[in-house]
Amino acid sequence: MSGGLRFGIPLFLAGVLAGALCLIAMAAWLAFHLPDWLVVDSVPQQAEIAVVLGGGGGSRLRKGLELYEQGIVTGLVLVDEKEKYWDARLARQCPDCKTGGKRLAILNGSESTLTDARLVHEHCIAKDIKKLLVVTDPYHTRRASLAFNRQFAGSGIEVTTLSSGDYRDRLSPSEDWWRDEVTLRVVGTEAAKIAAFLLFPLTATQ
Repeated sequence: MSGGLRFGIPLFLAGVLAGALCLIAMAAWLAFHLPDWLVVDSVPQQAEIAVVLGGGGGSRLRKGLELYEQGIVTGLVLVDEKEKYWDARLARQCPDCKTGGKRLAILNGSESTLTDARLVHEHCIAKDIKKLLVVTDPYHTRRASLAFNRQFAGSGIEVTTLSSGDYRDRLSPSEDWWRDEVTLRVVGTEAAKIAAFLLFPLTATQ
């Protein structure tokens, strides 16, 4: 009996250690590939409107205007807390963006990505819109996609999330992103907000 215990305990500990090492390796692999998962890089499809979410730099609006000018969408919807924020963005961050003469609507009252989704959903119902493209910054695309898909679930309205393609002062997943403090902070924040969104869907506000 004593011999069985003598050999059984080390074998048990070795199994625990091997399992722990596997979990650590898996966690490290997932963490390393997290930025790739955060970026939703959909192919633009013909839609009625492009929804440009507020925040970020001028690249979101540039992408929306590009979709409009290419004829992929026939209307633009800009979402932010207040309409005046778009005036400031046009003046400072996107002075080359021309919105005059375009079919454009501005939705006010944004507080989070979830409220953005609700505002856009109400707009689509009111305007009988059946297909839309949502444009935001690369590392925000996964969270935006989750929020909009949840809001529009069962509505019969098709939602596709697109990246603006502009990482601004952050590194892309294909670069040494883990060496950059700003990128690490953005990736960590997005991951935490997505975890809260998935684990606490009734209380998540971001």
